[in-house]
Order: sequence, then structure tokens, then C-alpha cells
Amino acid sequence: MAPTFDALSLAELPPGGSCTRKHGGAQIALFRLADGAMHAVDNRCPHEGYPLSQGDISLTPEGPVLTCRWHNWRFKLADGACLIGGEDVRSYPVRIEGERVLVDLSPPDPVVEERRLWASLAVGLQEYDISRATRDAVRLLVLGVPPARIAAAAAAHDARFAEWGATHGLPVAADALRFLPRYPGPRAAIPLAQALDVAAYAHARRPARVLSPPQDPGPEPLAMAEELARRVEAEDTAGAEGLLRGALARGWGRAELEPAFFTAISAHHTSFGHRLIYQVKVFDLLDAANWEHAEEILCGHLYGLIQGTRDDVLPAWASARRALDSLDLQALWELPRSSDWDATSLRSALIDERPSGALQAMLDALQAGPPLDRLCDALSLAGAERMLRFDVAHDANPGLQDGWLSVTHIQTWSAALRAAVTRWQDPRLLRFFIHGAFFCSHHRVLDGPAPVSEPQPGSAAELVAAILARKPEEAMARVLARPEGFEEALEDLVLTDVSGAPIVQAHLIKTTLVCLDEARTMGEDRPLLALVRFLSSPVRQRWVHQGALEAIAFVTEGKVPRALAP
Repeated sequence: MAPTFDALSLAELPPGGSCTRKHGGAQIALFRLADGAMHAVDNRCPHEGYPLSQGDISLTPEGPVLTCRWHNWRFKLADGACLIGGEDVRSYPVRIEGERVLVDLSPPDPVVEERRLWASLAVGLQEYDISRATRDAVRLLVLGVPPARIAAAAAAHDARFAEWGATHGLPVAADALRFLPRYPGPRAAIPLAQALDVAAYAHARRPARVLSPPQDPGPEPLAMAEELARRVEAEDTAGAEGLLRGALARGWGRAELEPAFFTAISAHHTSFGHRLIYQVKVFDLLDAANWEHAEEILCGHLYGLIQGTRDDVLPAWASARRALDSLDLQALWELPRSSDWDATSLRSALIDERPSGALQAMLDALQAGPPLDRLCDALSLAGAERMLRFDVAHDANPGLQDGWLSVTHIQTWSAALRAAVTRWQDPRLLRFFIHGAFFCSHHRVLDGPAPVSEPQPGSAAELVAAILARKPEEAMARVLARPEGFEEALEDLVLTDVSGAPIVQAHLIKTTLVCLDEARTMGEDRPLLALVRFLSSPVRQRWVHQGALEAIAFVTEGKVPRALAP
């Protein structure tokens, strides 16, 4: 497309008139004011594309203003700056040569344009204007920006503005990258939009958290890891965050910092297992984005660990604490690993026994010295079984805090432990297996009858149709037949608007990817059955009514919210 476009003659556009012209991919709205001044802007309103050539011109002390009739967005006609609404509209220089109107279509400087788009995307996130943020993401993709940089920007926004540390915006940003091979080019905005939405929805117009000043971590990463864990345990935010920032300033990367985080995380089962789930995703995301936004993302991850609930100090976890106190971690770590170990008794105990029985079975298993991935298999299959047996009436009961989202964490946490086993070689890793045994068996109280399914051949489309029709029995039968393309169909499904709540959407995405991974890794059907049962069941999207009932009971009767698996 030529940079200069001969658009029309002056006679074709009288003063006070407007018209449109197309050239190449550009659609241009031209305006000739009453005084003869000529202006040109993109004809498509950046909001939803309504033709600006049909807009209204008003004269103001700042100059002529163009108003889009569709949603009242207003732009300075001279340069396209948005006065009311969101994004600017592109303006084009115009000059008159004789009787001809020439429009300069030269593309903007890509460096300047990218800087402008990043700034606009940040505003969209801060205002929770996801339509704007997604449009800017598409424009950045068209400009050639790698999708991983946009995912990292979403995670950084979440970390920067979250009040108590990184939230689900971090893992969903990492998960979005998993979809990219099948969503190339501008279509990468489809998974990225989910990350943008989840990262922004809880933080609109919140001030950024101020980071603690950096501190010298010393020359030894192992010593720094132990000191970081000590400061996290003491809930010393300034000390822990300062140490992390100092390590980053020293140039330390994944090799030094990932073990340090594992060391700190292993001390407790934190925030329903979220911190381990986030841990096995955060460094992959940073690597994909060439460590852009590393300081913000890792500081948000660390702050969430410091501020998170230490589940294992609750009274219900007393048996798990006793089991942990009984461990000789170094001796267990040095045991020879036996591939002949039979997982049957452990798996049965995790699924069917009370926490005391499940913990003893895990202690016995650790003493037998099996390969750690076999222990992960047992926990994963037990987590899938919890999803299969979950009594869906609990999710609909406004008198209970337990629900679908609670029980899905067992499966996603078990998969995170599997990743941890491959990344961190330290005796303290074994603490996670005690956490997992209690976490899984503790939720046995949410069980109903286990469904039984037989394979029903059909297509991936029929599987998705059964899920959307809320027919879990048919969906489970369909997935057992493993129709061609079913994995891709399920991944695509959870990127559509099947959930109205970002928190639920986050769980749909991460649970889908984990269950597909675990089924592949183990060659087992149970994670697939668990997944489609979850996807095809009604899942509570709002907790406002429940909150009102809890508030009334607490204020008027002193009753605390009821949870079957506290």
C-alpha cells in the first residue's frame, strides 16, 4: 500500500461534509470542516467498529471533537486522542495539492506504537476493561510481539495490584501458553484473553503494592534459600522480599531461585495448595517471556506465600503434623528405590480411609522406598476419585463452603507435586507426600456414590455436546471411548465462555490441562472421567446469597460458616 493516498478532489467533499475512502486494508473517514480544514481518521471506532464517518463534530476550545454515535466515545479530530471512552483512534496527516486531497498512510513507528499499546493495555487491565485490553493484545500480536510477553504482562499486573500476593492470574497466564501451538498469530488472543480477564478482575483501580528495598543475598544461593525460608516462616515481608530483589539484582535466575522457593513452600500446605500449584508454573512462564517482569511476578508469588493461610496449622490437620514430626527425612531420602513396590494398599487408603489411615499408609509407603513418581500416581488417582465421587449437592448447598472448586484442587495439587519431584532434589520434598495424603483423605466427607460408566463410541463433538447439555453420565461414557481429537475439543471448550465468573474459569482451565496431562502420563481413564464429570456438572458461579446467609448467622447467632472439610 502506497504511503500517500490520493483520496478525492476538494469538489467531492464540500465544507461541513464527511465521506469514507478505502485503500488497501485502510478504511478512512475524511471530514472537511466549515472553515475548510481537512482531517482524516480511521473510520472504525476502536471500541466496536461503528463508522466514525457518521459521527458528530463539535467545536470546543481544544479544537474539533468527533463523537461516535454508537456509544458516545469522543476523539480529538486533530490527532485521534480519546477524550471519553478508551483507546485513541488512528489519525492520518492530510495535505492539499491543488484540488487533490492526499492522505499520508505511512505506518507509525513500530517502537512508538508498541510503547503506546503497552500503555493502553495497562490502562485496560487497571480499569478492568477486558475488551480494550484484548484489542490491544491483538494489536501487539499483529505488531509481532511474542504471546509470552503478553502473558507475562498479565501475570505482572496481577502480582503488582493484588492486595495479598499473586492470585489465579499467575497460573492462568502460564496455562495460556499451553494453547499457543494451536492458536497462532492473532488467534493467540483467545487463550491470552482468559489470562487478562483473570489477572484483572479482582484488582480494578487498586493501587500498586510498594516493594521492599533490595538486600544483599550474599554469594551463596543455598545459604540464601535457607535464609529466605526462615524469613517466610517468620512472615518477615520486608526481609524476604528484600532478599529476593537483591538476588535478582545480582543476576540470579531459575537455577538459584527455584530451589529457594521450593524450600520455603515445603514448610507448610499453604492456601489450599495454591502456592505449590503456582510454583511449578511461574518459572516456566518467566523462561518463556525471557524473564520480563520477573521482579514483579516473583515478588507477588513470594508475598502470596508469606500472607497465605498455613492450612496445616489448623486443628483438623493435627494428625498430619504428628506424621510430619515422625519423619526422618534424610534417612527416607537415602533409601534405595524399589520399582517392585505395589501401590494398591496406598491408593485404597487414600480413597477409602480416614486421614489417620491414609497418613499411616503414606508413612509405610515412604519407608518402602518406592520411586517417587509412583507415589505421585497414587495421589493423582485418588484425587481423580475424589472428583468422581464428589456429591454435587454440596456445591449447590448455600449452607456449605465446600464445593466443586475445593475438590478439584486435590487433582491439580497432585500434578504440581509430580512436577516438583522432577525439579527439586531435597529431602524436604517428602513433606509434600504427607500433605497430599491428608489433603486427599480429608475430603472424603464430600463423597457420594462413585459413578459407573461403559464406553460409548461417538465423536468429539458429541462429547462436547453432552458436556454442554449437562449430561455427565453420557459425557463420561463418551470420553471413555477416547474419540479422535477429544483432547483438543476439551481444551477449546474451556476457552469459550462456559463460565461467567473468572475464578471458575481459572479452575476450568487448569483442571482440564492437568487431567489431560495426568491421564496421558499414567495411561489411566480416571482423570478423564473426573474431568468431564466436573465440566458437565453445574458449578456455582456466585456466592452472594451464601455470603448473606453466613453474615446473618454470624451477626445474629454467632455461628461460623460451615465446612465439612475445614
